Amino acid sequence: MYMGMAYDHCIIFSIEGCPTISELANLNIKRLGLKNTEIHTGPFKEILPFLLKKIQHPLLVFIDGDHSGEHLIQYYETILPFADENTLIVLDDIRWSECMEKAWKAIIIREEISISIDLFRMGILFLKKNIRKHHLLIKF
Repeated sequence: MYMGMAYDHCIIFSIEGCPTISELANLNIKRLGLKNTEIHTGPFKEILPFLLKKIQHPLLVFIDGDHSGEHLIQYYETILPFADENTLIVLDDIRWSECMEKAWKAIIIREEISISIDLFRMGILFLKKNIRKHHLLIKF
């Protein structure tokens, strides 16, 4: 909702696995009068491919909620065919567990990642072409 309120010229798609939370989110979206925010309810692995086909070239993908390193890599690989060099991917909870941190480290060394920013709690990935590979660790 914050993203939808901040910039109403884009469409925000959110995936929520829990029907109760999804219902509450939809209620709040209606209360705020947001016309650019949609909640899709169901398993992430099923809804993400559907939304990516609908969007074609997402500008921002924010992954949060599933704390499995294996799933994180799968979601990243699902996004990749739809991403272009302007796509920004944010991965939350990269240090939630050892397997999440391992997945983060496996993703940032991939060839298509030009810049990765490690904010300790979350990581940001850039796919820009013709940029020398950088990994930045921000401590604050």
